Order: sequence, then C-alpha cells, then structure tokens
Amino acid sequence: MKNDSINYKFAFVAIIIAYIVAQVFVIYFKPDAERYIPLLQFLFFLIPVILLNDNNFKTQYKINLRFSFSTIPVILWILVGISLIEIGSDIIIRTMLPTYIVSIYDTTLQSYSNTINIMLLNNSNSVLEFAIISFCFAITPAVCEEVFFRGYLMQNIEQKNSIRKAIIFSALIFALIHFNIIGIIPIFIIGLCLGYLFYRTGSIIPPMILHFINNFLVILSVNYYYGDEITITNIRFGIISLIIGVLIVFISFKRLKINFSNKI
Repeated sequence: MKNDSINYKFAFVAIIIAYIVAQVFVIYFKPDAERYIPLLQFLFFLIPVILLNDNNFKTQYKINLRFSFSTIPVILWILVGISLIEIGSDIIIRTMLPTYIVSIYDTTLQSYSNTINIMLLNNSNSVLEFAIISFCFAITPAVCEEVFFRGYLMQNIEQKNSIRKAIIFSALIFALIHFNIIGIIPIFIIGLCLGYLFYRTGSIIPPMILHFINNFLVILSVNYYYGDEITITNIRFGIISLIIGVLIVFISFKRLKINFSNKI
C-alpha cells in the first residue's frame, strides 16, 4: 500500500464526502431515492480503494475462500449472540436511566425507526422491489464497507499498532460513521465481531457474509413483521440476555479455526 498518512487522510475524506453527498442526494431528489444512498459506497469507498491498491487486489484485501466452511454456522451463532447483547443492553438502559431520559430515548428511537422503515419498506411487495432494496441495503454495504473498514482501514491501522487496536479503532470508526446515537453500542460490537472474524479467518468473505445476513434480517423484519413491539423492563432478564449473548459470541469465536497461512 502507499504512504500510511495518505491512506488515513483518504479514509476520513472518503467517509465525509460520502455522507455529505448522501444528504444532498436526499434533499434534491424524491424521498424514495434514499434507498439508493448506499450505492454511493461504490463511488467513495470501493473504487478509490481499488485505485490506491499497489498489489493484487484480491491478495491485498484477503478476498479468498481459504476459510473453513464450518465458519458459516458459527456466523449464525454470532448473530444470535449479537441480538441478545442488543436486547440486554436496551433493557438495562431503560431500567437504570431516569424516566424522562428514557422518554427522550424512546422518542428518538421511534423517529429513527420510522426513518429506516420509510427507506426499507417494500410498498409494492414485488419481487423486483424487494431485490432492489436487498441489493442496496444488504449486499452493497456488506461488500463496500467490509473492503473499506476491514480490508483497507483495519489493515492500515495494524501496520503501526497491535491487531487488537486495529480491530477496536476500525470498529469505533465504523460505528461513528453510521451517525446512529441510539445504536452506536450494538454497531460497535458488530464492528468488533466483523474485525475479529476477518482476523481469525484470514478472509474478508466471512465478515461480508455476517454483515449481509445482519442487514438482510433488518430488511425482513421491516417488510414482513407486523406485530407490536414487545417492551421488557425486567433488569434481571436484561442482564441474563447480555451475559448469554456475550458467552455465545465468545464461544463462537473460540470454535473458529484460524487460517495461519493467511494471517493478517
């Protein structure tokens, strides 16, 4: 790769430009155009990373199938653990914070959820419409964000730091650029899992799969779940959910086989 300082500057400039353009995109186009915003990642994340690459693109960004396919069921368990962590964190926050803060939290969360629903909702219920939404919000982020944050940014940070710092910092930046105050902790945890999965397998494909399934489940829940949201405030249930989620994620990663021949 080229000079580290140039790479870091590019990373942050690319992020800023992508989201400024996204806001302009929303303002000057019809609301339905919001669903195409993730496609900007091809322009500002993927294409520049390809152009800045000095070596073979597949080799540099670990685009390979050398990982064990027993990784796939492990990924599914990691998703279960992440879901429980998210549920537990939400319950603990609601129980421990003052009522007026929880009210503000719920109002903000509802506003955010409505925004996401508008962007993802499959109004026509057509196969084509659902395919477009899935491509924009599940496939595009899974490919572009993983190449950018794990393949590019994480490996650049690791050049002058420990792999632990590289995973943590890349996950933190990954969480911050989503501009989601409500979900910053779960997104940060997902970023940690994606980074560690990249490290343990020596391939960017498993993080892409995890990222895709996570986003795709969100799309399914928005489009096909019509039930009322269940609110649980029992702090014991929250703590138990959080602990079980952490244990599931921890045990799942312990079961992953390390690809030493392709170690980061």
